[in-house]
Amino acid sequence: PAPINLLFRSFISRDRIKEYEIPLEFLRRGNIDVHRDLFIEAIYDFYFVLEYLFGDGKFRKVEIVKSFLGSSLLREAFDQARTNPLPSITESRGALTRFQNTYQRWGNQEIAKYIVDLRGLLHHQSSKRATTWNPGLQDEYKVDANFLCVVAHHVCSNIVTSILFHEREMKRSQ
Repeated sequence: PAPINLLFRSFISRDRIKEYEIPLEFLRRGNIDVHRDLFIEAIYDFYFVLEYLFGDGKFRKVEIVKSFLGSSLLREAFDQARTNPLPSITESRGALTRFQNTYQRWGNQEIAKYIVDLRGLLHHQSSKRATTWNPGLQDEYKVDANFLCVVAHHVCSNIVTSILFHEREMKRSQ
């Protein structure tokens, strides 16, 4: 049970939270996709959370990576996801090994670049390409989807919490 004033603050703050409706909707859809083991779709949804909030309208890979790294909140989320993997990762030897060999080894620069590259890989398909992906092999993207789930959740939770617990909102709900 939540305190009643938190419920009031949620209602009172709806105009400020509405500004984040789109990334929150992508977060919701990404969580559903992870639950359904639709990891490729989840990656897209979670990526859109990050692109919407931190991409600054950029579309070139170098610019997006730079925009991502310019956010202390996103860097903090990378750190959180790197050090606190979800049970779906830690309870699977293969997933944990892949997680340790990628995300736990990398710094924020490598993670940001990888995420943008991954989105690019998943966005394009061609029989002429040396590397391609199979939509029937969702499990190959489980680690990435779960990592991005933690990142997107951390970012959105911090944004909404900062609104709900802002001094002005707390005074208005008393």
